[in-house]
Amino acid sequence: MDRAATCRVAFDTGPTSRTITTPLPPWDISGRLELQCILSVTKADTDAGDTLDVRVQFLLADGLTWNTVARFPAILGSDTPSATAPETRVLTVSNIPLETTDVAYEPDGSAGGTVITADSVRNGPFPRKYRTSDGWQPSIRLQFAVTDADADGDFEGQVLLMAA
Repeated sequence: MDRAATCRVAFDTGPTSRTITTPLPPWDISGRLELQCILSVTKADTDAGDTLDVRVQFLLADGLTWNTVARFPAILGSDTPSATAPETRVLTVSNIPLETTDVAYEPDGSAGGTVITADSVRNGPFPRKYRTSDGWQPSIRLQFAVTDADADGDFEGQVLLMAA
């Protein structure tokens, strides 16, 4: 096994409020110790009332429920990132034994679940690749939620995930 595995996802949200879900290729990080998540926004062509909310989600073993394990702080439309000076945020999720208080929770993909707060992570077991009768399926995905009050927003950048 190589010492580190990476996955890079470029994004361009375009205008209007919406949620964009981007599955990663099937990726087994179950034996890794940590997942470093780096959000780099190079363009926020919009205004202060607009936001970008980026989440990293794992598929639970039931094959149905997605759970947010990392949620970046919101990027504001009034931020002024560029290719040479991006707006960058880093979150690290650990594949560690869970403490008693972390063992029982309702994942946010559940009907009554709520997403973790911005600028936080939920540590715990990392997913394996998920196999169905159709073949290998993604067990990790990114979610980009754009709030665009006046249809003029456009956030661009990349998310880099590094498992070590």
